[in-house]
Amino acid sequence: MLALFGGSLVLHALGLVLLVSLVVLARRGPLEPVAGALVAAAAVQGLLRLPISSPTYASAGLAALGTVPILASAAARSRGAGRRIVVRTGLAALGFVLLGAAIAGFVALRTRSLLDDAERSARVGVDAAKAGDRPRAATEFARAEQGFRDAADIAGAWWTWPARQVPVVAPQVRTIDKVVAIGARTMPLAAAGVHDVDPDRMRLHNGRVDLAALKEYLPVFQRLSAGAARAHAELSRTPSTWLLSPLADALAKFDRTVAKADDSAQTAQEAVALAPRMLGGRGTRRYLVLFVTPAEVRGSGGLIANYGVLVARDGVLRLESLGRGPNLSVTGAPVKHLSGPKEYLARYGRFDPANTWENVTMSPDFPSVARVAAELFPQSGGTNVDGVISLDPVALRDLLTLTGPVSIRGLPEQLDAANVVQFLYHDQYVLGVSQDQRINLLSDVARATFDRLTHGRSASPSQFSNEMSSALADKNLTMWFKDAAEQDFAVRIGGDGSVPAAAGDSLGLIAQNAGANKLDAFLHRRVTYSATVNVDSGREQAKATITLSNDAPSSGLPAYVIGNEVGLPMGTNRLIIAAYSRMALRAATLDGRPLQLVGEREFGRNVYWAYVDVPATSSRTIVLDLEGAVDLSRGSYTFDWFSQALANPDRLDWSLHVEGGHVARVATTPGITFDLRGGGAHALWERAPVAWYSMVALQHGT
Repeated sequence: MLALFGGSLVLHALGLVLLVSLVVLARRGPLEPVAGALVAAAAVQGLLRLPISSPTYASAGLAALGTVPILASAAARSRGAGRRIVVRTGLAALGFVLLGAAIAGFVALRTRSLLDDAERSARVGVDAAKAGDRPRAATEFARAEQGFRDAADIAGAWWTWPARQVPVVAPQVRTIDKVVAIGARTMPLAAAGVHDVDPDRMRLHNGRVDLAALKEYLPVFQRLSAGAARAHAELSRTPSTWLLSPLADALAKFDRTVAKADDSAQTAQEAVALAPRMLGGRGTRRYLVLFVTPAEVRGSGGLIANYGVLVARDGVLRLESLGRGPNLSVTGAPVKHLSGPKEYLARYGRFDPANTWENVTMSPDFPSVARVAAELFPQSGGTNVDGVISLDPVALRDLLTLTGPVSIRGLPEQLDAANVVQFLYHDQYVLGVSQDQRINLLSDVARATFDRLTHGRSASPSQFSNEMSSALADKNLTMWFKDAAEQDFAVRIGGDGSVPAAAGDSLGLIAQNAGANKLDAFLHRRVTYSATVNVDSGREQAKATITLSNDAPSSGLPAYVIGNEVGLPMGTNRLIIAAYSRMALRAATLDGRPLQLVGEREFGRNVYWAYVDVPATSSRTIVLDLEGAVDLSRGSYTFDWFSQALANPDRLDWSLHVEGGHVARVATTPGITFDLRGGGAHALWERAPVAWYSMVALQHGT
């Protein structure tokens, strides 16, 4: 067995040496007991070290098969005193195993309560730190540390030695010991961070960030980051093959918690390191801010209604040069030019974005849009900028959650987080807001929000992070920076707004308003995607059903809201609908009739697009029949979905049927669940995620 299945040169060699030894010894006569015992001991030690990882437990099975005849031979050949020795040795070994199991059970039961208390204290400490309650956070972190240390004293005690020598039992004890040791080492780092960092010094005070405080705190964040990375790396190396299910589940949960803490620590460290130069500590920084409205939808969010320039100098922030987005098309150079990006120009150059700012945001890839805007802005009467930021009414809502309500001159009531989205998408058009005020309303709300944000003491960094995380995830707030390190940070926090690289099966749905109106505030989209994958061949067939519903009325609203510039009846929404897939299009229909789509390439995918008119208070349905192949060489299937920020988020209904295999693992994200249905999986999002998610994995033939 060692010679055949050794799995390493050393074990293969050991097996061959033992075979040669047996032949040589046998030629000299009957095998001496001592010689036989030495050969058997070497064989057993080798078998116990078989490095076979697949299939699971194969190494243990081979070791058992190889060891059983040795033990059986020893029992069969024993006589008299020898048999008594074998029996007593066996009973002693059984007693040792039972003792080890009992010790392991006690360790597990005793440490569980301690770990539960320690984890609870750690969570309370984190919440207190986020709320700025440093004394409470320090107390809870100290309590958590003591809990981990008490558990470590039990798991690492001398009397647990028998449990560490018993197969199957030993991994349970070693895992508990490692987990509590990591917790005991990590909690002092958290406590030190709370002690050494005053979050009040990291807030905006009257529009200024204390850059000296950031420089002072950087070493603290670096220590936290390094400690979290070490803990994560050590925990990820912990084997889980032999762990019992409850402990394996607990280890997986702890690993996810530590991974999240590691990611947060790395993000915080990068933020503190980059913030001084991003805030003008090494010279004035200027960022073009685009205020977009998905009421007139574009690929990366919406039409640029207004713009401004965010100026950062020595930690002081100012929002200036506010203006209307469409005015940029007629100011500056009479004819403007774009040098790239190449793929952007190939797809959207026909819409003349160089001289039509209304079309700059047509690409769903915000880094491409930002590069175009940064190149065009100086040609349009602006200045060179170091980055571009885009935000829509939903992002403003999240900012108003931090600042509180704002008053806008000419409006009868204040705007706050509860009413600003409804007002900007709908109410402004029916409340008699004048045309002059309406065209600058989005920037007026942004200006008032920024003034509130920079007046007095702002929210803490953790409060900013918590409130704006959903806006980043849903592409309501996106950002791009010329500096590579700063752009990497935007990617880390999920704020870059880029289209993900295609992986496995993929579907993207992007709409552009082609009627120059505000009807997309009334647009609802439902997407049903049904795929069938053959595990043996990798062939896939899929059907994407896209239902576009237009709830807009045909009268009762201003013409600039429900009218259009293409001669269609009032309330009719003309859209450019583009579907992205790695598969080939077999056929397409619109309301059951053949639909001719233009086929192009973008983002490593095929893109199929057409103009579609959706009349007022009606729906239209596009059906795409797709076919292709997916790479199952690694035994897994993935599906990714991407969309755009919309006034009304997509509803996505996704299902998978598997031929020749079954669903082996389902990867979920917070708030998303899957139902396994026989040979497939199904998921429904009432609010479809905008960002990319890897959904499901399969295994061949198992």
